[in-house]
Amino acid sequence: MSSAAECAAPDYCEPVVGWRTWYAVERHGEFQLASLFYRVSWPWLEPLAGTCHEWRPPWRRKHDRHAPPDPACRCGIYAASVETACSYISPCPPRTRWPVVGEVALWGNVVECTQGWRASIAYPKTLYVAVSGRRLRGAARVARCLERYGVPVDVIDAANRKNLAPTLGAGALEPSSTPSRPERRRLRPAGDGGT
Repeated sequence: MSSAAECAAPDYCEPVVGWRTWYAVERHGEFQLASLFYRVSWPWLEPLAGTCHEWRPPWRRKHDRHAPPDPACRCGIYAASVETACSYISPCPPRTRWPVVGEVALWGNVVECTQGWRASIAYPKTLYVAVSGRRLRGAARVARCLERYGVPVDVIDAANRKNLAPTLGAGALEPSSTPSRPERRRLRPAGDGGT
């Protein structure tokens, strides 16, 4: 006879879809999505498998390993509402980083939090290079490189930040409205990664 844990139904049948912000960072002539807070790059055509990046004293590191998202930790791949994601877009980003906001599909272990979700696996669903001023000229090249993720990519003028979240949330730029799992035939779990 199997245990109750083996027979438990998943909380969600489809991926949870939320919004998040990344930087597009150029490496070897290609742009890749990178976390705002950790040195983690999102692989092309592979879901990102989260890892815990929380700091621990050296004598506790071996004993505290766990799979994200752990309820007792802050680890996992984050997603939130479009308003929250847009609030992380810097008005003056570093010259070598391009702000990107977009929908992200979360699956695996998913923990619902007060302002969004944390998950063990994620992949972008739609991407918007959010720039303003002189940077609008170079944004098309960044968007073309990000098409390598195999998802819709567009450039959005982020000059008026107050209207950015309502514009994205209202579907004015036609982000996909139905949650769906990224295409399985092209995706493999990545070994390293995190938020």
